[in-house]
Amino acid sequence: MGETGVRSVLARLRAAPPVIVIGMHRSGTSLVAAMLFQLGVYGGADIDIRRIRSEVAARSAALVSGYAESGVFFRLNEEMLARAGARWDDPQPFLERRDDPRVAPREVAALEQRAARELAVGFLSGFEAGRRSVWGWKDPRNSLTLPYWLNLFPGARVLHVRRDLESSAQSVHRRALQWEQSPSVETVPGCRPRIQGMNSERIVGALLRRLGKDGRPSNPCLDLDYCRRLCLCYVDEACRHRALGSSYREVWYDDVLREPESAARELCSFIGLEAGTHTHRLAAGYVLSRTDTPTVTSRS
Repeated sequence: MGETGVRSVLARLRAAPPVIVIGMHRSGTSLVAAMLFQLGVYGGADIDIRRIRSEVAARSAALVSGYAESGVFFRLNEEMLARAGARWDDPQPFLERRDDPRVAPREVAALEQRAARELAVGFLSGFEAGRRSVWGWKDPRNSLTLPYWLNLFPGARVLHVRRDLESSAQSVHRRALQWEQSPSVETVPGCRPRIQGMNSERIVGALLRRLGKDGRPSNPCLDLDYCRRLCLCYVDEACRHRALGSSYREVWYDDVLREPESAARELCSFIGLEAGTHTHRLAAGYVLSRTDTPTVTSRS
């Protein structure tokens, strides 16, 4: 990529390559991302960790979408999936063409152009070089689109948040049932901003309609067996990046719940962030303040 793209933007802002959080939906990516932001990682101008802590605690976490997730990278990922006729819960059309040498260079070039503009005028607008040395973002869709992002940020550190597959599948299924009963999902301050007030499926529908495709997506996650297959797909895609070696790290959701202060120290070590005991405890306190009751399950 040329010096007119994302690398030029990062150089101007004296920003290092990002931390990219990947993992299946409902696997703890939001919790770990919120810990990172509490530890001092810059997560975007639309992320306010104090409001996340207070607002999410007062609502049903199952009905909150985009928690600790920047709207910038959500939109970019959704657009990539939609161009292939895919969605987060129907990724196969994207995966089937993602690595096609006739498609990938064009997609990466388009992503470079969009990402450079978004970083320069939006996402990094609140980044203060020197005060914050690390930045990054969380979106479970990164598990699918990461090969493109690594073309833009070859020095990125990849944090894969994992959870027992059955627990993730059950959680995705429960959320689908709740969304079916309450389709008007509440927007929580500090969580991913909505696009013109639309929820995720309506956003994808609008993108698909622009491409001349069916704009009325169904919800396959109402089928628990489908949720299990979807979870396995995401985890398999994410685990491919173990080949990155020391730039890749797996963290288990149950371990974070069980020993949050230890998890905070390990996160700092992996991303190269200096934080004292007080900051570690703040991040751990955020985990402990959640109402979720951890269910420790076998890893699969």
